[in-house]
Amino acid sequence: MDNLKISVLLERDDFKMEIIGRDARNIRCFEQETGVKVVIDDTPQRVFLVGTDLPSLENARRIMEKLVRDKKITEAKIKEYKKLCSE
Repeated sequence: MDNLKISVLLERDDFKMEIIGRDARNIRCFEQETGVKVVIDDTPQRVFLVGTDLPSLENARRIMEKLVRDKKITEAKIKEYKKLCSE
């Protein structure tokens, strides 16, 4: 199956560093928990989520949007929101 790609809008471009996290912990945790790849490039105020199935991709989008609204990303929050969005 082809990769599907959706974007998530960020309030500030510097929030990309928060998504990556120290030693890339946040981005690795997000990808592991959701099964979706996070692509961060030069596109202003956007990150992209790439996956092979739409339900996982949509769930990952909801999680990322909640994290972005919180303006603070931690591994614990990623896991908490995954649980909330999966119910």
